[in-house]
Amino acid sequence: MQAHHRSFSTIVVLATALATAVSQGVPALGADTDNLTGLPVYPGAPLIEKLPDGFYCGSQMRGNFYMPKGNDATYVSWYDARLLGFKKYHSMGHNRPQDAYFKPDGTMVVNVTGSVDSIDVYAVAYETFKPALSKTAMASFNQNRQTCR
Repeated sequence: MQAHHRSFSTIVVLATALATAVSQGVPALGADTDNLTGLPVYPGAPLIEKLPDGFYCGSQMRGNFYMPKGNDATYVSWYDARLLGFKKYHSMGHNRPQDAYFKPDGTMVVNVTGSVDSIDVYAVAYETFKPALSKTAMASFNQNRQTCR
C-alpha cells in the first residue's frame, strides 16, 4: 500500500510540475506545434531556448529557437508543404541560406537557417511581432540591410 501511495504521489508531483510548466509557457521538447505561434514544428526538433524579447523595425519581437539535425533542403520542403499561404523570402545572411516564412499579415515568421559551408540546417526560429511588420520589413528581414518603412 505504501509503494502505491508513493508512486501515486510521484505522479501527482510530476503532473503538477507539467501543468505549471505549460501554464507558464515553457515549451515541450519535441512538440508538434510551437507554443508561441501555434505553428507546426518539424518532428523531433528540440527546443533549445526561448529567444530574448527584442525589437525589429519598431515592433516587439518574441521567439523560440530550435536546433534540429538534418538536411536544410528537407526542412525547407517540409515547411513549404505546411505553411501554405505564408509568404516565403529566401536570402543569404551571414553566409547562411535563410528561408523566412511570414504570415501575410506580418505578425509571425518561421525562419529556417542553414549552416555555413554545409547542406545541414543550423536552426529554426519562430517569432511574433507586435505591431505587425510591413511588407518591406518582411522582405528585408534576413538581408544584410533592413528596410523598416
